[in-house]
Amino acid sequence: MRKDLGDMMRLLNATYDLTRRVERRETELRDDIELMVKMALGGTLANMQTVLENSLSRIEDSVRTVLQRVETLEGKV
Repeated sequence: MRKDLGDMMRLLNATYDLTRRVERRETELRDDIELMVKMALGGTLANMQTVLENSLSRIEDSVRTVLQRVETLEGKV
């Protein structure tokens, strides 16, 4: 009976230790995944910002060109 009780206590302790290790690893994985998602989103957002800035710059250049043409035409009239 004592041997069985000792075995059961060892198994209980081993189960408890395993559960703690699994919970710790789960937390580490969650942190790793969170960091990966943040990095992926950050890169995507930076790329999107660059594309938008380039598009806006082209639009501004077009507006400047049209404005110059209008000013030139108004000067001739």
